[in-house]
Amino acid sequence: MAFVVSPESTTTYRLVFLGGPNYKYSASASGTVVVKPFPKIKTVLSISQTPNAAKHTDTISGQLTTAKGTDLAGQFVWLAKVVDNKAHLQRAFKTGKFGKVAFVVNPSATTTYELVFLGTKVLAGTTSGTVTDTVS
Repeated sequence: MAFVVSPESTTTYRLVFLGGPNYKYSASASGTVVVKPFPKIKTVLSISQTPNAAKHTDTISGQLTTAKGTDLAGQFVWLAKVVDNKAHLQRAFKTGKFGKVAFVVNPSATTTYELVFLGTKVLAGTTSGTVTDTVS
């Protein structure tokens, strides 16, 4: 007989037979499954700003890669407004084939933005630098 377990943290197990009319209670020795932290792959997120004066908009772009430079496609990257040094997530898009993402913005006042990748089970989260969209 075997039992398959997948604990998320270190856990101790013991098998117990409660007994019955013809059998006594019995318990196994304890066994511990040690779960070590999984080292996540470091990521890097760039940011840039391109104005479009004709449409009175800007495009905030970025690229998500591993620290070794591998493009990360299909990952959600968030556009965040930075107010009082705190990021306020606005909306997210998935990165394209080469890890790139773009957001069109049209702020009514000068606004600072950053891009945020929250991470996955395998990839570490990261934030970009900031860009400021100045409205005069």
